[in-house]
Amino acid sequence: MKEPPADLATAELVQTLRVYWGLEVSQVDYLAVGFGAHHWRATTPTGARYFLALHELGHAGGDVDSRTTAQAHLQQALGAARWLETSAELDFVVGPVPEIWSTCCRPVAGRFALSLYPWLDCDPMRHPDDPRTADVLARLHAVAPRMPPGLGRTEDFRIPHRAQLDDALMDLGQTWHTGPYAERSRDLLGTHRDGLRALFDFYDAEAAQARGSSAGWVITHGEPFGPNLLQCAVDGSLKLVDWDSLRIAPRERDLWELPRDGPAWGAYGELVQAPIEERLLQLYRAWYDLAESSVYVSLFRSPHVADQNAATAWDNFLFFLPTRERWPEVVT
Repeated sequence: MKEPPADLATAELVQTLRVYWGLEVSQVDYLAVGFGAHHWRATTPTGARYFLALHELGHAGGDVDSRTTAQAHLQQALGAARWLETSAELDFVVGPVPEIWSTCCRPVAGRFALSLYPWLDCDPMRHPDDPRTADVLARLHAVAPRMPPGLGRTEDFRIPHRAQLDDALMDLGQTWHTGPYAERSRDLLGTHRDGLRALFDFYDAEAAQARGSSAGWVITHGEPFGPNLLQCAVDGSLKLVDWDSLRIAPRERDLWELPRDGPAWGAYGELVQAPIEERLLQLYRAWYDLAESSVYVSLFRSPHVADQNAATAWDNFLFFLPTRERWPEVVT
């Protein structure tokens, strides 16, 4: 079962909610859901409920400047989500509840940032390959001309934690002593080193070409499926949550996971009438595999324990690591 971070006391969350959101909380329940961020349900004495998201800005003992940058990027993304929900009036966007200074997240315990959301009685959409999914994406992608300049981050095609992965590839000859998955990840990385480098070469070439033109770029969510696309129990409406990865980017960033022969793909094409480029779909598929691989290597080369979060990270690492089977057209 996923566990809360060991270096964070629940009292710190309660205090942050009281001071910065003016919210008195009578009960805080940890929710073992999702991966990466940690979540709680907070209940007030009147019975009102809220959803808390706690994002890790870096590993324990990590660089302070990188945490500051990560928090600024998170604030920018969540601020854009707040604008989409309120000013742009997109009813499917679930943005954060701002605190008393109108910011959307607050630092907690040095290496975390807390954001607050209304509680929703919703579940992940069981079958997101649906025309309603296409409608959500089409409406989101149409808003870009109305967004104030500088509100959302522009795509830079950077792979998070790439430097840590590069360091790891140079350090395969040494024993890793950082935790129970350290040596296993080193062995696996050594086995698939050539595949990783081949996919990075492919990605870098495609990203360089994509940077050449930003014409037609739109507001993208980044991960609009899986647990982020919810269906409400009361009226069946769709809600899109978890906006920390929001970028102004090619629309293909939100489309690469859609089955090409499914109803959502067809409906999106009818609604938008815009060209969809195959090379950009492949670019973002490569980005996702490389980003996932990089973050797990960074995790396993940092001090870690054998908890459920690490076990899930290991399973994901096995799935996303570039292999000949996964990328036959790139990895030889």
